Amino acid sequence: LWRLWFGERGAANLEKLRTVDECISAGEFLRAESLAGALAESYPDWAEPKNRLATLFYLTDRFDESVHLCEEVLKMKPHHFGALSGIVLCHIKRGDLQAAARWAPRRLPSDTLERRAWAVAMRTNLARRLDEAD
Repeated sequence: LWRLWFGERGAANLEKLRTVDECISAGEFLRAESLAGALAESYPDWAEPKNRLATLFYLTDRFDESVHLCEEVLKMKPHHFGALSGIVLCHIKRGDLQAAARWAPRRLPSDTLERRAWAVAMRTNLARRLDEAD
């Protein structure tokens, strides 16, 4: 799934997102923010640059900004497991356990059987949304 999401805007932008991840891994946060921010600005309807920024903001204790970006990602991709997990973690770090508890049931479970059930529920919900859109 990550490969599909990262590649939604072509090979060149896929490489740019990979560079963002490499920068994050290397602790080059300012460069990562600049690169991901430029991608997010150029492609405002592409979730992945915003998700990478949300991850970066989480890692640098900018939880409010990360939550905001996770919410934007989830408006575009309601079942984005990275953003769902990230928003829960941010709320926990902010000390807002009620908000974390509201979001937690939507995130991807770690247990294999629970993951299967989650995937079925998400597919069913997505199919319903697609039917409603038609």
